[in-house]
Amino acid sequence: MWMSKPDQRQKPRISGAQGWLMNRQEGLVVRFQQAMPTSHAEWVWVETGRLIAPGQATPEHRRRLLRVNAIKAFETMRLTGWERTIAHW
Repeated sequence: MWMSKPDQRQKPRISGAQGWLMNRQEGLVVRFQQAMPTSHAEWVWVETGRLIAPGQATPEHRRRLLRVNAIKAFETMRLTGWERTIAHW
């Protein structure tokens, strides 16, 4: 029996959805946070910061990526040794 794939646009959006990664060797923390979508694309804010103490970091850089590119960046960072972590700011 033929089954169609569910429409991705029908999925509910999670407001404020975010993910955190940390690189202990470099002392860096990165937050991926869902941004407001435009009529043409879905966006993600990517913020990078330095660890200043255990469990604390200071945000330094912020940029906006297309959601598809942010997912690729997140997956690549996980494969290269970045660890998931809790919120730091």
